[in-house]
Amino acid sequence: VVDALPGALVVGAGGIGDGRGLAACLMLGAAGVMIGSRFYASKESLAPHVAKMKAVQAGGDDTTRSSVFDVLREYNWPKPYNLRTLKNPISEQYEQNMPSLIENKALEIARFNTAVEDNDFETAPVIVGEAVGLINDLPSAKEIVRRMMTESAQAIESNYRRLKS
Repeated sequence: VVDALPGALVVGAGGIGDGRGLAACLMLGAAGVMIGSRFYASKESLAPHVAKMKAVQAGGDDTTRSSVFDVLREYNWPKPYNLRTLKNPISEQYEQNMPSLIENKALEIARFNTAVEDNDFETAPVIVGEAVGLINDLPSAKEIVRRMMTESAQAIESNYRRLKS
């Protein structure tokens, strides 16, 4: 995109959860990055603490992309757009059986809404991406930015030294 649109501000997104991802995007010509999951698991995040802790304990392979939670939230996204979340019993129950979800939609929406109110993340979604595998604590957003800046500079410097030698 950077090469195809000279002068355009390009923002890297998807799977960026540490300084290495930031450095990679900058080296590819991005003007910056959009960070989602890493900030989801921060002190300032409005996500419930139990959801944040599920993110801390999860890995990238614990996520799934599906329309299950779009149906339950009554969001009518066009195909092929859908949501990445941590897998949970409800996503696994309906992911391969969307007709059954549609058939039981009213009942499942009521169950889903109760789960959201109760912070029951066996039914409600933890909305994070594959970068969740890079998350192992709940620092402040300021600390996340500081770490990413430091890690990015270290990654660039380390590779520069390697190339120079």
